[in-house]
Order: sequence, then C-alpha cells, then structure tokens
Amino acid sequence: GEALVLCGRGAEGREVLAQISLCDRGDISLQAYAMGAIAVSHVTEQSYSEAVACCRHAEDLHLQRLEQRATAVDDGSPAEGVALMRTLRGLTQLRTGDVTGSISTLCAAAAAGRSQGDELL
Repeated sequence: GEALVLCGRGAEGREVLAQISLCDRGDISLQAYAMGAIAVSHVTEQSYSEAVACCRHAEDLHLQRLEQRATAVDDGSPAEGVALMRTLRGLTQLRTGDVTGSISTLCAAAAAGRSQGDELL
C-alpha cells in the first residue's frame, strides 16, 4: 500500500492500507502506521479534511499503544508517533487556513515530542 501511495497511485494504496487499518489482530502499531500513510496520501492529493481525520485516528491508535505500553512489546515510541501525526495534522490545518487550529496542534506536537512516554493530552 505504501509503495502504491509513493508512486502516485493514492486511491489504490489507500485501499490496501485500509485493509490493514481495519484488521482486528490487535497490532495497533501496524494499524497506526497504515493510517499515517493514508493521511500522507490524502495530503499529497490535497484532500485535507480526509488527511486531518486520518491523522486524528492515527493519534488515537498511538495513544492506545501508550496506554498498553506497560504490557506490550516495545516496537517504537508511541509518543513519537503521536508527535508525528500531530505535526502532519498541524501542517495540514495550516494549508486549509486554520491558523489557530494549526498553532494549537503544532504546540501539542511539540509537547508530545518532548514526552518520554509520559501520558499525553
């Protein structure tokens, strides 16, 4: 799916990635990654409202990982994933003219980036 997105075949790539993000195998990390790639594909096609929605969904998945971190195998920092998705969402909000929302989201991204696994807002 990601390869299709990167070569400009966003709709096809999103279809493949959506299958991953919808599977119920408990692999939140993979689902969050797929949702992030879907968000990027929407940004490249200037479908900003869809990109923002995907970023929020990916953030929620990363926050779930953060809550489960004590019992899960560490496969990357959920706080870094939250920061990345918030950064993408903030930049997308800026592209749509939502300057106030963008500033708020980018400040939250900076806070998440500084977090070392502490609870995020």
